[in-house]
Amino acid sequence: MDRKKRFEILARADSATLSPIAEEVLRTAEVDVLKKPETSLVMLRALDSITGDPFNMGEVLVTECEVSLGNHVGYSLIMGEEPERALAAAIIDAALESGRASASSIEGKLWQEEQRLRTERRQENALIGRTRVNFEIVRR
Repeated sequence: MDRKKRFEILARADSATLSPIAEEVLRTAEVDVLKKPETSLVMLRALDSITGDPFNMGEVLVTECEVSLGNHVGYSLIMGEEPERALAAAIIDAALESGRASASSIEGKLWQEEQRLRTERRQENALIGRTRVNFEIVRR
């Protein structure tokens, strides 16, 4: 699993998934917090649906955290004020960056979380799809 995909999963995963994995890492490794979980605002960019041009939609509250495990740095950026979740995600990222023996087990758990998130998104899209309105212009 590449780091970009890992960040996508970690950013969306819930605490119930992340916390046990991070605790498992902490049982066998010492992690140093380089940047404790802090909230800040980042600009949310979107694409105009007609022109495709990017625009700034507004600011979003995020929690950012950075840790190290040996010489390997773990990072997370989580939407909302979620310090525990951000710390857990950074610990998991550091563990995977370090190539620890448990990396394949952790990746397996993240893969399962990705499948759960995909199912959840499909269900949400199905609900949203029911509310879609099709406007047709009838010329007379």
